[in-house]
Amino acid sequence: MNFSEEAMLTYWNTISEAKRICTQTCELAWDEYKRKDEEKDEESKA
Repeated sequence: MNFSEEAMLTYWNTISEAKRICTQTCELAWDEYKRKDEEKDEESKA
């Protein structure tokens, strides 16, 4: 394996790891947002 192949692999692995973490974080944030939104709905109905 030459240098550029190794560099590209490292690059792609880093990118996909970052995407994975970002996706998890975004999903958690979205769930939290929806939960707060539902709580607001409950309060406005009461």
